[in-house]
Amino acid sequence: MMEINQEAAGSALVLVPTGRIDSSNARRFEDVVIAALDGGATNVLLDLGGLAYISSAGLRVILMAAQKLKAKGGALRLCGLAPMILEVFEVSGFSKLIPIHKDRGDGLAGW
Repeated sequence: MMEINQEAAGSALVLVPTGRIDSSNARRFEDVVIAALDGGATNVLLDLGGLAYISSAGLRVILMAAQKLKAKGGALRLCGLAPMILEVFEVSGFSKLIPIHKDRGDGLAGW
């Protein structure tokens, strides 16, 4: 089960998925992310503090979002990762591609 909340924070959009992102719901996650990008968001912070699990399907969506935002002159940042989720990003090499911040305040700094 996954829920996704959206919040405006200055010039950034904060997406807050909670629960699990896996092959059963990654398409819905992708639809929400694409709708946000198509809606004009150029700076997106994914607050993953409520995420209990992310599969490779979820990682694919995050990589796609980072690439699309970069092409638009924007950026994707992550924050609030639990140790287990952070480990997934480190092992996969995504932590070298997408900035990871401790909390929402750090993630939004400079936007």
